Amino acid sequence: MAVEQHAIHIPKTESVHLEKAKRSHLTFGVALVLLGILFLVKQVGLIEITWPLILMVIGVSSLAESWLNRSTTGVFPGIFLMLLGLIFLADGNNWISGGVTRNWPLVVLALSISLMLSPIVKQSRRRASHPGVILLAAGFFLLVVEYNWIQWWVLNDILRWWPIVLLVIGAWYLFHNTLPSKAREGDGNQ
Repeated sequence: MAVEQHAIHIPKTESVHLEKAKRSHLTFGVALVLLGILFLVKQVGLIEITWPLILMVIGVSSLAESWLNRSTTGVFPGIFLMLLGLIFLADGNNWISGGVTRNWPLVVLALSISLMLSPIVKQSRRRASHPGVILLAAGFFLLVVEYNWIQWWVLNDILRWWPIVLLVIGAWYLFHNTLPSKAREGDGNQ
């Protein structure tokens, strides 16, 4: 007597949902393990848990979720939360002087670095985003202004010529978009 084997057929959409549910549980598990390690290290007395550390754990969890789900949605928030937590941790431990009120341009820099690293972590073919580069320049400028690394009269002379920056960026966009696609492929600026 032969035993019939019945294969259970799961429609593709249901199997996709099951796979996402498994990955979601993995993500939650990673977050709990990271928090468990953090609180265990606190119980042993090696570190004091502060909210910046929790921000950093959330950032790592977001990156882990992206990696486990083979998705790119959590890359930017993960990087940003890790950097933001690091800034507040440095401020709370007096690793940087002046407090957050003086070092707020670091948040702009963290945002720009997150925007620029996201395509790299996502293994995207495109280069760093234009907003990331613009925010990076703005963050450095704001840091220079906040710390008075340049005398105001020099800064005033530099700022008087800011329209030149607009002209250069505009000319670059005009030139870049008028090149034939083969010429752009040759210089690697895609």
